[in-house]
Amino acid sequence: MRAAPDAPWTRFALARLYRDMGLPQLGRTVMDDGLAQGATPEMRYATALYRNSVDDAAGAQAALAPVDDAHRTDGMRALARKLDAQRALADARGALARGDRTAFAASLAQAQASAPDDPDMLAAIGAQWIDAGEPDRGLAPLHDWIVAHPREADTDVRLRYGDLLGSAGRDDTLAAWLDTLRREPSLTPAQTARIEDQSLRLVLRQTDDAIARQDYAQARKLLDRASPAGRADKRHALERADLERAQGRYDAARDALAPVVARTPDDADTQLALARIDEDSGNRAAALARVQAVLARTPDDDVDTQLSAVRRLNALRRADEAAQVTDRLHAAYPARADVTVAAGRVAEAQGRYDDAASLYRLSQSQERATGVSPGRDGLTPAQAAFADLEQRRNPEIETGWTPAYKSGDEGISSYRAQQVPIYMQMPVRYDGHVFAQIDTVHLDPGTLDTSDPNAYSLKTFGTFATLKAQNALTPASIANPPGSRHQSTTGVALGAGYLSDAWRVDLGTSPLGFPVHYLVGGVRYRFDAGPASFSVNASRRPETSSVLSYAGMRDPWTGAVWGGVRRDGVNLRASVDVGRTNLFAELGAGVLSGRNVERNAEVTLRTGFTVPVYERATMKVSTGLVGNAWHYAQNLRYYTYGQGGYYSPQRYLSLGVPIEWAGRHDALSWDLTVTGGISNSYEKDSLYYPTFSDQRAAQVAAGFVYAGSSTRGVSFSYGINGIVEYRVNPHLSVGAQLHVDRSHDYAPSSALVYLRYAFDARAQRSWLVTPTPVRLYSDY
Repeated sequence: MRAAPDAPWTRFALARLYRDMGLPQLGRTVMDDGLAQGATPEMRYATALYRNSVDDAAGAQAALAPVDDAHRTDGMRALARKLDAQRALADARGALARGDRTAFAASLAQAQASAPDDPDMLAAIGAQWIDAGEPDRGLAPLHDWIVAHPREADTDVRLRYGDLLGSAGRDDTLAAWLDTLRREPSLTPAQTARIEDQSLRLVLRQTDDAIARQDYAQARKLLDRASPAGRADKRHALERADLERAQGRYDAARDALAPVVARTPDDADTQLALARIDEDSGNRAAALARVQAVLARTPDDDVDTQLSAVRRLNALRRADEAAQVTDRLHAAYPARADVTVAAGRVAEAQGRYDDAASLYRLSQSQERATGVSPGRDGLTPAQAAFADLEQRRNPEIETGWTPAYKSGDEGISSYRAQQVPIYMQMPVRYDGHVFAQIDTVHLDPGTLDTSDPNAYSLKTFGTFATLKAQNALTPASIANPPGSRHQSTTGVALGAGYLSDAWRVDLGTSPLGFPVHYLVGGVRYRFDAGPASFSVNASRRPETSSVLSYAGMRDPWTGAVWGGVRRDGVNLRASVDVGRTNLFAELGAGVLSGRNVERNAEVTLRTGFTVPVYERATMKVSTGLVGNAWHYAQNLRYYTYGQGGYYSPQRYLSLGVPIEWAGRHDALSWDLTVTGGISNSYEKDSLYYPTFSDQRAAQVAAGFVYAGSSTRGVSFSYGINGIVEYRVNPHLSVGAQLHVDRSHDYAPSSALVYLRYAFDARAQRSWLVTPTPVRLYSDY
């Protein structure tokens, strides 16, 4: 080059050497110096060729543009047409990103007109149409060219058409196309490798679809169809491991990867796959150690491996560690869309939702600039990430109808309820939602039977016993008291508040219109630290187990009102995952009071563990052991004046074995729990009229005492709670719930039908999501 500094093709050869050594800028300098030596048409042509080889189409056009047509060779003209087509393709990508389908189609038509006989350009045009969701138009240009030019359509061109068939999802056609190509007599090793690659990618794509459908037998058959070369590929082992992992067969998944580990023990893809298997099998510590080891071995310029490790750290809820990686990558590669998306995912995991939204918007512009193609769901990675974030903003309305029944003495302890909750929420940025709830509640205890003045049920209601003892009642006033014997009541509970990942704050009322109503509300804080979580909840809520405790009742003979019990208390809950087992404990303490009701205090403990015994991507069966211990200071389960009408034993111990089956199939999801258990309890004596404790001696003398009781040995119980939900469309879901408890002297039942309407479309989840029925405000 020193001997002939103005020799364009010598400079071009040297520039390409620099490019192949990973020094493209040095190659550019070589060609730019040549232009400075002498901007002849040949030097401009060589410069344009080099710039185009490093994906600088605009620079190539700028280098070639000063050469007028009279001095252009056929090669120059062909390059100019190709550059025009590339510019039109870039314009088409921008138009598609803007949603301008008219400009998109026009740009692609211009590209095809510029290079009608260039099969590579026709393939690029077809790929754009396929990305835009029009596979037929995408396949046509290159297919028609192959039909019109059978001699020129060599194996490389036909392989390019195979790529288009795969992108278009024409799997059967692709399989036949590849079979034909395999029979070509003079395939080069590179072409054979491309055929095997396309064939394996087809198998892997079909296997992914089968796993997503939970058709594991079909997935296994597909993997077995892979050619010997395909089965020897690392990707085949990774896919087989993924199939075994999806079925919960973790040892088999590790065995599938064992040959790869033996050959390349430090292979990053394999180690990260093993980390996911460790995580799913409950060994989070081993999973984290693998990911950290991969990062320690990964060179700083291996961006893809670092991003894969970041995804695993996010899954392990180690967002702060992931942020250290993405911060470094984003500083080094600020224009890479995949790095920006990963930084957004980490910010979202850290709860920095506005930062995540900004990063996703930036990454979308970066994708448009670099021409990133949508995936099989029609979204680019940045669009998919932003769509996931937008799912946090969920304006919706829910409503339902829930009847409930508990047998008892008519007009006293019998319980019939019909409740209609209406819940509405609106998002506040990405952080949480403000909500409002209106519950219409109708309670009906039935009609008090006064036909037998000596009936025990009558004696143990209101003030009847003391009035009768004082001879204050006539037979007529007993049979037809001045007050109502049928005390059905209707009220409307109101509530409003704010809900986020960590906080829930609400303020409202118990149902207005009940004989007794009052302010209610609460504050809950929840802290999630990976495998462990903790929450504290301080609240005032109504005690809803009877008409007396929930609404209050009016004594038919005196008109005195009592009941309407509320609990002011604090609840603490902690849980931790140990392997695949979840250990939990809940401790509660509260004070219960009501109008003209004796004050009470409670301490409750619930603890146990659950463990999955069968688990798939969209189904899980789990069991465990749950224990309860309750203590109330006073026994106030009865219905005389001053009693509360709620179960309040001085000792209650229970042990239960729940079996839960949760699953999802297409638009249907369900959650069924069956529990069997044993319990032991003790209740102390209780005065008929506990608020008149200064008259204890007189009440005892009059026999106005409920005798205490205790369980002899243990009693048996069972419960059933089933929820089923159907996703009608991305906006509307409907569901139903049935809840039944059966134990000694306690048999409540309730049901619920509900619907939920989301004002913004909700994405279909591909994993297990249990149904979430609308809640009553009293159950917060």
